[in-house]
Amino acid sequence: MNRGTLVVLPGRGEHADRYSRLTARLAVDGYQVRVVDLPEPEPALALARVHAAATETEGPLYLLGADTGGLLALHVARFEPSVRAVVAAGVPGGALPAGGETLDFDDELRLRLHGEDQRAELAADAGLRRGELLRTPVPPALAESALAGGPDLPVLVLHGDSDVLCPPLTARTLALRLRRSRFVTVAESRHDVLHDSHHRSVAAQIVQLLEQTRTSRYSTPALRVSIRSTF
Repeated sequence: MNRGTLVVLPGRGEHADRYSRLTARLAVDGYQVRVVDLPEPEPALALARVHAAATETEGPLYLLGADTGGLLALHVARFEPSVRAVVAAGVPGGALPAGGETLDFDDELRLRLHGEDQRAELAADAGLRRGELLRTPVPPALAESALAGGPDLPVLVLHGDSDVLCPPLTARTLALRLRRSRFVTVAESRHDVLHDSHHRSVAAQIVQLLEQTRTSRYSTPALRVSIRSTF
């Protein structure tokens, strides 16, 4: 049974296979995942791709975006009426890391991920476009359009509490500009919060959002939620 479709908009340097683990996890709960590879974070192209996906799928449609894909998801949700909810993970703050032009791939791995196992996995990923996270700025127009009032939909904002590319306080400030947001910080996680040490707990938060919006039981909590290590 298909409970709905999650359309994923990857971030800088990422590719579709990066989301195979999340795809398998959501399939257990009856959700399909479609990853849209974009050559660049271009709002009109992202909207066209999501609209095409909406016409080809049945059931509720959800958006998940990572990094610049999170901003694209927020933008697209304002104009695509079939979208039921949005997950924005590791939203960027706009600024490139200081000295980014001199940082190497090991630096990029440390900026992306906290867990050593996760860094080793990414280091072996031949599809990752190395250096984009360090040297490709967020288009100012994209950030402005994504947060211009925000979509009037449930939005789950996931953010690593050790993200230095966009500090949690900056991300929370962005989340507060959205009308119906839930802000979740993830301990011991950096910019690639979907793939870091607590990726299973992060996936559970996503499933919870999908289930709550599918059954109209979503509510915005008064307090920030935090995922913490229990051992």
